[in-house]
Amino acid sequence: MFSFIPDAQKKILTREYRMRLLIMLLLAIFTSILTALVSELPASFFSKVSLDSANLQIKNVESSQANKDKNVLIKEINDINSYILVLNKDSGRESIKNVLMNIIRLKGNVSLTSFVINRDPKGDTLSVSGIARKREDLVIFSKALRSSPLFKDVEIPASDFAKLTDINFNISIPGHF
Repeated sequence: MFSFIPDAQKKILTREYRMRLLIMLLLAIFTSILTALVSELPASFFSKVSLDSANLQIKNVESSQANKDKNVLIKEINDINSYILVLNKDSGRESIKNVLMNIIRLKGNVSLTSFVINRDPKGDTLSVSGIARKREDLVIFSKALRSSPLFKDVEIPASDFAKLTDINFNISIPGHF
């Protein structure tokens, strides 16, 4: 190709052209990176704030759950301690544990469903509820309780003996338990 520009001048122009091209390419890359950073900045800020808020909520939930668990545990321990005090009461009274174990030992063919102790300054009353398969089983159980030296009196309503089978009963035993 024929040109009126001398070779030395041509080399300088080519070098300057390439330099301008390189500068424009670098400027385009820099502008692209700067645009990407600026467009990602709000999203990054929002996600950071959201993450901090979520972590705070998690800490609040965990601390409130821990306090609830702690309060429930303390309540259960207090309940258990009160039961232990009732079972180990030793103020001239018969131990509840011994009374209940004696009743369970004497039950025979009777199923026991509940024990209720009513405390009173005049004397305590132990109510024993259950189900007897036959009337004879209930009679045998009541005689066994009456023959035990732990119980002063055993009160069974006459209505409990009305049925022949599957008898729901409630026995009251006064004493100092």
